[in-house]
Amino acid sequence: MYWTDTSSCNLDRRFSGDIEDDERDGRLAAWLVREIRAGSADLVMGVFDQVDAAGHRYGFEDDGGYRDAIRRADVLVGGLLDAIGERVESGDETWLVVLTSDHGGHDVVFGLWGAHDDERIRDEAIPFVVATYGTDGLLQPLTSPVRHMDVHPTVLAFLGVAAGDVDGRVQGLGRGVPAKPLRETP
Repeated sequence: MYWTDTSSCNLDRRFSGDIEDDERDGRLAAWLVREIRAGSADLVMGVFDQVDAAGHRYGFEDDGGYRDAIRRADVLVGGLLDAIGERVESGDETWLVVLTSDHGGHDVVFGLWGAHDDERIRDEAIPFVVATYGTDGLLQPLTSPVRHMDVHPTVLAFLGVAAGDVDGRVQGLGRGVPAKPLRETP
């Protein structure tokens, strides 16, 4: 995957192995938790593929495979949030957590790998959940659909960095975030 990729679904270029490997998301989560707890990571990004794979295989309305994949991912994300909470408590740090997807799901044909890359059914709205740890800054409700282009300015706003002239806007963050420095540098 390259930062210059133009497709909004550039995560289709996967470098981390077989997406059919049911244990891959668990191994990634375990590695992320180790990095967070070790204090060696100030920024982490993980891509859990099993929910996406199940959505393509079963669709969003499935009572079996898709919901089971969401349940498994929820447990993995819970472990990450626990590790972040531990770091915030022990290190007086501030964290931003953004949970999103590589694409939306409105009017998407499922059961066909890559069907969401078809321009006729492209969905620019993505799921977007924002949480902060170690700050009293207020979060705001989302007032419009979120697109991938909104993730960048949202993260930069949390870091106190101007996003510049970008095609996106801050979503979910209120004024005053963060309420204290992210991390003191020696």
